[in-house]
Amino acid sequence: MNDALHQIHRSLAAPLSVAELAKRSSYSSFHFQRLFKAQTGLSINQYIRQTRLEWVANLLVFHPNQTIAELADLCGFQSIASFSHSFRAYFGVTPKQWRKNQYQTHVSQADFQLSPTLRMSEPEVIQLAAQPVIYLRHQGYDQSIRQAWQQLAFWQASNKVKTGQMLSLYHSNPLLTPRTECRYVAALTVASLEKIPAGVGRMEIPGGWFLSCRAQGQYGDVLNLWQYLYYQYMPTQALRTLPIPAHGLFFQNHLSGTQTTFDLALRLPLQI
Repeated sequence: MNDALHQIHRSLAAPLSVAELAKRSSYSSFHFQRLFKAQTGLSINQYIRQTRLEWVANLLVFHPNQTIAELADLCGFQSIASFSHSFRAYFGVTPKQWRKNQYQTHVSQADFQLSPTLRMSEPEVIQLAAQPVIYLRHQGYDQSIRQAWQQLAFWQASNKVKTGQMLSLYHSNPLLTPRTECRYVAALTVASLEKIPAGVGRMEIPGGWFLSCRAQGQYGDVLNLWQYLYYQYMPTQALRTLPIPAHGLFFQNHLSGTQTTFDLALRLPLQI
């Protein structure tokens, strides 16, 4: 299932068939579709369409010199009319209106005001190697994420698997997607994916180039960091994001244990 999700995010601009995705997961098309909806809450076609719309919504802000038609084609929409209809149905405004700052109506004013408790370093472009991890998925971007970290910690202690750093993967942009629908992954790095007991997922986070920004703050400040990188810093830079998920490396995780503050490096994948 995770291979299928990675294939979707890596190949959003290409035709994506249920049969091919099911084949990668070694399931029949019928069984794969049932499992996919059980894990994500969406049908495969709904998931692909929503992910494409979130991607193009970001690009409309980041790349003002490219036409709407060019960006729609880049994100896998074969018909500009179909794209415009889907975009308006999902975001409530046209792509042209979105580009003219209407996207700000989808972000609370609090998110546009940097929290006084948020401290951040200067963003930098870094290159990272691929990283094997074990993980649990969670739907919702709120304090309930603690449950995923607690379950992962319990599994790790029960199975005595040696793990390293804590990573969070963001399959959704919490500034665009309703937070109850955001897809979040709690992960722990491991030396190898071999001989991992059952009970958790396992995958390799792709390596490559990333925009990285280290920050410290309190609960809720991570969204301020998203806002800054996506809507203030990125539009001023000659950088192009990839549609694969961003991830955060925790030096201190405010959603596990008793900590109330975080220290993490948020990393956005770049096309170099």
